[in-house]
Amino acid sequence: MNPCGAAPGTWDRGPKTSAAATFSLALSALAVLLGLALAAGISTFVNNEQAVNRLEKRVTDLRDKLND
Repeated sequence: MNPCGAAPGTWDRGPKTSAAATFSLALSALAVLLGLALAAGISTFVNNEQAVNRLEKRVTDLRDKLND
């Protein structure tokens, strides 16, 4: 008998209980939602005109310091 408890010549194919399958599905959905939230946050930051203006001002200030 192999360590997975499966019959000889076969592979263990994932969760054996519906609770584990449900948990896996919920965890996958949570990962997708977190990915979407991260993408939305990044695009909001990039498209935020005030944030862009602040970054441009900071880059200009740093360039001026380097030139002095």
